[in-house]
This record gives sequence, C-alpha cells and structure tokens, in this order.
Amino acid sequence: MCVKISVHVVMKNHHKRDDDPIGAKRYSDTERTINWARPPRPKWMSKKEHRGVPEFIEMRLSDVAVDTPGSRTKGFTVATTMLDMEAHSGAWLGSMYEGRWMVEPDIESIKCTLGLEHLRGQSPESLEREIWTGVLTYNLVRLKMLQSGYVAGREIRSMSFTETHQLLATNWLLCACVGVSDAMVVSAQLQGTGAIVGHRPDRSEPRENKRRPKVLKLMTIPRRLYHAAIAALSKIS
Repeated sequence: MCVKISVHVVMKNHHKRDDDPIGAKRYSDTERTINWARPPRPKWMSKKEHRGVPEFIEMRLSDVAVDTPGSRTKGFTVATTMLDMEAHSGAWLGSMYEGRWMVEPDIESIKCTLGLEHLRGQSPESLEREIWTGVLTYNLVRLKMLQSGYVAGREIRSMSFTETHQLLATNWLLCACVGVSDAMVVSAQLQGTGAIVGHRPDRSEPRENKRRPKVLKLMTIPRRLYHAAIAALSKIS
C-alpha cells in the first residue's frame, strides 16, 4: 500500500520472518532480495482493497552490524523496498533506521518540557483537549525552529527545543501586551539560534531515574478525609 502511493519502506525485519529465507537471491554476505507473498486479508481491509494488493512484492534484506556502546544488540536485518544497492548502501540504510532514535527524545520533549507526562484532566473530553493542546504547541515550537534554522542556515537538530519553547512563551506574552513590531520579529528569529545542542553521536542513555523520589509515604485517601483524620487525632491528643 505504501509502494502504491510512491512511499518507500525501511523497517526492521519482523521476528517471525526469516532473516535468510530459502529462495532469496543473494548479492553479497549482507544483501539479498526475496519475494514476499500477499498475506491473508485482515479484518480491517475490504475485499476490494485486498484484491488491489499485488500477489508478490520484491523486498530487500540488508544485514546491519551494531558496535555502539551500550546497545542491546550486535546487529539486525533491515527490510526495505529500496532495491538499488548502489544508490542506497546497507550502511546508509542502517543509519537511516537508527535515526528513529530521534523519536525518543521528541517524545521526551512532549512529556517533560510540555508537561504532558502526567495528565490532569478528569474526563475523556478534557484529556483529549489536553493532549491535542500539547501536540499543537509541540508543532508550533518545531515550526519556529524550522523557520529560525532556515534563516540562520543552522541544522535544526542543533537547536534547543526547551529554549525555543521558553522563547516563544515569553514572546507571545510580550506581543499580546505591546503588539508585534519588525524589530521583535527579527530578534525572535535570531534568538532561537543562540544555543547550540552538543553533537553526541551514538549516545547511550540508560533507562534509569536520576532524581531520587522524596522519602515520604503516599497519600491514599482524599485530602479532605486526611485533614479530617488529622483534626480528629489532634482533638484526642
């Protein structure tokens, strides 16, 4: 379905598919192609859509070695529709797939920087509104980073999301009070490129908590009941 709309796919080969299947056409120790047969029709797909899917699709399997410190694997196999091995080498495919790690810091920005790690809504409607507000804010910050990076000729990933978010929050409040001027627009474009995020290739981030929780017991009853119990104990004493 992706190929039908001219979109290439690069993904880790599913663990239920053989990385070195019988009948594969091998080009090197790490490169081979195989024809994947059309699977049975899933429940969410109509019969017409299923008939429109070709019976076979040629896929390329490329082995990628991993030598990054702290990595949980020594290698994996990438499945892709990019069949041109000269234009798209195996090393390039591996680096492209590893680029999905950027999704993790981006989610961290949404949860921590934008305060969506713990939702505060008490109803499905308020929770949905809270999530969409956070996503909208995230997209606006990213758009601002793209604009500033384009003007300054900067790589977008070298800019600080947190600083841009703080800058926008301050500028929006200032513009609401005094209005927008050309000088403020120019200043805002330049300020976003002030900080430079360190280039840390192959960084290893352990999944551990750095901040220790406070050594306090958890409140397991509503606060009003808690205060009532404290008041009753004080009267007794």
